[in-house]
Amino acid sequence: SLEASRRGPELKNLASPPPQGASTAGTDSPKFPRRQSLTLQESAIFNELFEKIFANAPKRAPSTTKGRDPLSNTGIGMSPRESRGSVDDLFGKLRKRSKRYHDPTEYHLHLEQQRAIMENCRTDRELLDWALVNVFSSNDSDAFPSKSSLYPHLLATLISLFRDKFRDPHTALSIFAAARHLSVPSYVFGCTTAVYNELLATRWTAFRDLEGVVEALSEMRTNGVFPDAQTRRILMQVKREAMT
Repeated sequence: SLEASRRGPELKNLASPPPQGASTAGTDSPKFPRRQSLTLQESAIFNELFEKIFANAPKRAPSTTKGRDPLSNTGIGMSPRESRGSVDDLFGKLRKRSKRYHDPTEYHLHLEQQRAIMENCRTDRELLDWALVNVFSSNDSDAFPSKSSLYPHLLATLISLFRDKFRDPHTALSIFAAARHLSVPSYVFGCTTAVYNELLATRWTAFRDLEGVVEALSEMRTNGVFPDAQTRRILMQVKREAMT
């Protein structure tokens, strides 16, 4: 696992056991809290943001490298203020190094093996311990170059499992926070469309946190993380349930 000196506060919190008397996975608490209704002003803001984020989504042209590059569908872009300088250089450098997976079959096999290990964890603590060693640890100063293409898929699976299988949405949110604050490469490669979709789903289905959903959408738009069909489905669900 990460050395204590390298862990951000989110990873330290992840590694700490729950406080005495705190609720744990498997309790009888209802899965869905009471709905939070939209006011007219909130509805207008939500609709405006909804339209903006999808209006700015790029129309993707077919790519000749799509079949070879496991990162071709991660759905993350660079914001205008990050289109130059060190962050842009870092993105290009790490993206090239991610192409070490020359065989897509090998890549997908490895991904499915990792997902199977996660799904077979019997408790949320077991899954968290596995994640701290296998997802959030790195012996390379460039951060995750050997598994950068797997990283967002592992994060999305972790968030989904903590939320749905173990009914532990707080840890699910902490997984996203840890990936976002761990390092620049962690955010660039980790917080992709699929991972933001899991964040949106967690904030709404587990907490009915409309403000958190809008905040995540704004963050996606600011950082050039492009929405997809799943993003649209989640937002339509939020809109439908919040307005009833």
